[in-house]
Amino acid sequence: MGLIFVAFLAAAAAPSPLYVLYQDEWHFPASLLSVAFAVYAFGLLLTLLVVGKLSDYIGRRPVLIAALVAQIVAMTLLFTAGSIELVIVARIIQGLATGAATGALSAALSDLAPAKKPALGAVIASLAPLVGLALGAALTGVVVQLSSEPITVVFVTLDVVFALGLVVVFASPESVSRKAGALRTLIPRVSVPELARREFVAGAFLLIGVWLTAGIYLGLIAQVDRDILRLGTGSINGILITILSGAGALSVFATTNVRPRVVAISGAISLAVGVSFTGIAIAAHSLPLLIIASLVAGIGFGLGFAGPIRLVSPLAKVHERGQLFSAVYVVCYLTFGVPAIVAGWLVGVFTLLPVVIGYAALAAVSSLVGLAAQLRRAREDG
Repeated sequence: MGLIFVAFLAAAAAPSPLYVLYQDEWHFPASLLSVAFAVYAFGLLLTLLVVGKLSDYIGRRPVLIAALVAQIVAMTLLFTAGSIELVIVARIIQGLATGAATGALSAALSDLAPAKKPALGAVIASLAPLVGLALGAALTGVVVQLSSEPITVVFVTLDVVFALGLVVVFASPESVSRKAGALRTLIPRVSVPELARREFVAGAFLLIGVWLTAGIYLGLIAQVDRDILRLGTGSINGILITILSGAGALSVFATTNVRPRVVAISGAISLAVGVSFTGIAIAAHSLPLLIIASLVAGIGFGLGFAGPIRLVSPLAKVHERGQLFSAVYVVCYLTFGVPAIVAGWLVGVFTLLPVVIGYAALAAVSSLVGLAAQLRRAREDG
C-alpha cells in the first residue's frame, strides 16, 4: 500500500518537468500552463469531498481499484494528447483518481500498522507522498535528458506501474469491515472528528505553508528555470523538486522517533527560512543559493507535513480515519491549486519574478503563523 501511494505521488510530480515541453510544442499562454497544473488539485479536492469517507463504509479495496483504473486512463491520455486541452482533461482525471486513492491509502496504512507500532501507518502516510514527489521529478528529469520521446516513456512506464498496483490490490486483504450508510457519505462535506479538531486547526496553518511551497516548486520552477535562470536544460526543475521532496522524505525518516510536536515546530522553522531564501535566490538569479534554499525548505516541507499528520492521526477512531485524512488533504490541495491559478493570471500582468517572490513570501508568512500555533499547543500540552 505504501508503494502504491508513492506511485500516485510520483505520477503527480512527473508532468512538472514536462509542462514546458508541451508549451514549446503547442505555443499556448502561461495561464493555460497554470491551469494544467492546478486542475489536478481541483479534481483531487472534488473527489476528497465526495468519496473521502467512502472507504470507511465499503472498504479500502473497492475505492483503490476504481482509483487505479482511472489513473491508468489519465496516464494513457497524457502520452497520447495532441493539445493542451486534452492534457487538462487528463490532469482532471488524474486528480480524481489520486483524490479517491489518497484518503483510502492513508486510512489503510493506519489500519495495517502493527499493534506494537501503531504510529507506523501515519509515518508511512506522511513519508510516501514525499518519496513519490522526489522520485517522479527525478526520474522524469533523467528521461528528459536521455530520451527523444520523454512524454511517452514517462507515462507508458507509469501505466505499467499502476497496472501492477491493480494486481497488488486485488490480492490484498480488506482492512475494514463494511457498514451501512455509504450513500450518505457521497454528500460533499468536510468533517473532522471532535477529538481531533483543535489539533487539526493548529496544524492547518503549517500545512498551508507546506503546500504553498509545493505549488512554487511543482507549478512555477520549470518557468523559473527557463525564463529567469535561463538554464534551459530541461532537468534543473526536476532536480530542484527532487531536492525539496528528497530532503523532506529523509527528514521524516530521521525523526520517526521524535515527538510529533517537536517535528511540527522544527518543520515550521525550517520551512519559513527555506522558502524565504528560495525567493531571495530566484531574485538574485543564483542557482547555488536556490539549491541550498531548496534543501532547507525541503526539511521544512517534510517535517511540516509529517508533524500535523502524526499529531491528528491518533485522535480518530478506525471508521473516522478516512474522513480525517480527507479533511487534511482538502486543506493541502486547496492551497496547492487556487494560488497556482491566481499566479498564472498574475504572471501575465506583473511578469514571473515578482509573482514568484510574492508566492514565497506568502508561504513564509503562513509557516510563521503555523509555528505560533504549534508553540501555543505545546504550552497547552504542558
